[in-house]
Amino acid sequence: MIARSLAAALLTLGSLLVAPPAQAEPLRAGPAPIKVMPLGDSITAGGGSTQLDGYRADLRERLISAGLDVDFVGSAPYGASADPDTEGHPGWTIEQVQEILTDRLAAYQPDVILLQLGTNNMNPARHAAAGAPAALTRMLETIRTARPAAQVFVARIPGTAFYGGQWQVNTGQYNAAVPAIVAAAGPRFHLVDQSGIGGLDLADTLHPNNYGYAKMTWNWYRAMERVLRPAGAAPWPAGKNPYTATVTYRCIKKSVAPFARYALGCHTWSKRPVTVYGRTVSMWRTPAQVKTTKRIKVHGRVVTRETVVTKWITGW
Repeated sequence: MIARSLAAALLTLGSLLVAPPAQAEPLRAGPAPIKVMPLGDSITAGGGSTQLDGYRADLRERLISAGLDVDFVGSAPYGASADPDTEGHPGWTIEQVQEILTDRLAAYQPDVILLQLGTNNMNPARHAAAGAPAALTRMLETIRTARPAAQVFVARIPGTAFYGGQWQVNTGQYNAAVPAIVAAAGPRFHLVDQSGIGGLDLADTLHPNNYGYAKMTWNWYRAMERVLRPAGAAPWPAGKNPYTATVTYRCIKKSVAPFARYALGCHTWSKRPVTVYGRTVSMWRTPAQVKTTKRIKVHGRVVTRETVVTKWITGW
């Protein structure tokens, strides 16, 4: 009898050791608001957007339209939306956010975390890029321990305008490591790919403009629907998909090579057919006023004449 009982106990223990973990139940709306914590750096804070709302104001409206009662939480409000709370810290690295993370999770007890972090680690001057994947792994472990029931959405970070530079190289290497880190963290951690945002989506060298943030919103929203929408419930309202837009308004504050040809400031951009190497493709274009000067002779004297011409600026 003792032998049979011991064998049964060992069999039960063995099944616990080899059985795959049960899939976590998705978060569902209850009587209290769903607490959403936007967590990260200046991109979470909305840097580059016209009112520092970033993706948050648009995402909040989309979630409300989907029938969710949401409350954005955090210690650092930014922007002009009706609910500006966020845990976005401009200039901070993963390690710096890690230092305050346990306290912030305890104070605000988020049900949903939107983690957009790592851009500042990619700065070559900080020498923090190589350790960023390990730092992200530690952060996800902290979140899992402190908020085991939370649904956590982890972003691959947007690109930069430092094309060909070490900052962009670091970003690509980090983004390549993120999916495996998120997958290893468990079933309540979900990858959201924001790495395709760049080029004309940026207001400066690092921060999205309003159109870039609209893309970020769309990516968060669709990822959240897959997790938060109860099985059998109607799909969430699609609203405007920025990826299918053919006309949009972009503000660009700073250009770096090879984008010096971009029209700085705020302009309406339209998708138009452009012939590239004999092939017609659809690219974003905007008319820009370009000043040119030339020296000519007038009545025997050399003078400088300035002319203003309209040229089409093309980008992607």
